[in-house]
Amino acid sequence: MNNVKQLNAHRGSKTGVKTPWFRVIKTGESIRQRIFCLPHAGGSAGYFRQWRDAVPAHTELIAVQYPGREERLNHLCIDNMEDMVSALFTQFLENPSLLREPFVIFGHSMGASIAYELTLKLLDAGFKLPKTLIASATDAPGHANPTHFHISSDGSLIQEIVRLNPSLSFLQEHEDLLQMILPSLRADYKLIESYGKRNAKRPPLPLPIIKLIGEDDDELSRKDALLWRNQTSTAFSLRVFQGGHFYLAEHYQGVMRTIMEAFDDNVVFPPTTPYHLP
Repeated sequence: MNNVKQLNAHRGSKTGVKTPWFRVIKTGESIRQRIFCLPHAGGSAGYFRQWRDAVPAHTELIAVQYPGREERLNHLCIDNMEDMVSALFTQFLENPSLLREPFVIFGHSMGASIAYELTLKLLDAGFKLPKTLIASATDAPGHANPTHFHISSDGSLIQEIVRLNPSLSFLQEHEDLLQMILPSLRADYKLIESYGKRNAKRPPLPLPIIKLIGEDDDELSRKDALLWRNQTSTAFSLRVFQGGHFYLAEHYQGVMRTIMEAFDDNVVFPPTTPYHLP
């Protein structure tokens, strides 16, 4: 059965997800479109829990749950891009109904890099593609300035996490919790840092890309963010939110409005000149 027939063979109003890789954050009886969210390094599906109230009707929000965290704490972590993308692709292969409705893929930080490579994998396999890729807070493929935190001390790694997201400063006072999350955190950093060492050009996608950044994110300049326009052969837009690397914690409703624009075939993407969103 070819991929199109596989997708059409699965009908029904709800996803019926049967994989630990995907957590349904919000669903309903008449789903018309779907959003997949891929979290940052050290992040989990639970990070998107608060987005539930911002999701419009007839839209399903699914967050990826990487192994080694929350209910998958005892699952073996994945520390390289190839295995991560292959594992995620397998979930779509085994659950083809997930791609039946129009969908958008959103990734934040490490999640954006994974989302790009996953979309390439779907393209190469002849699968249905997302209407838009929304890449948040990370360098364009082949343009990263890789760090080496995955081989640094526990203290240095946690210091870096707190620098990026000061709300996690409490971790420094809870040794038991630290020991619980350090394996997945170190695996995630190894994944993204080894991926960042690649200088080879990556092919553009035949679909729009929306790039999101925080205006005070010292990890990613606007000039570097604009390099993402080379990763699409169609439309590109850069949106700038107030805040730092984790701007979306406060502005997830604005992010959701941007995501919903990506489903509208009549929306004309603004020019690549960055502009601010509240």
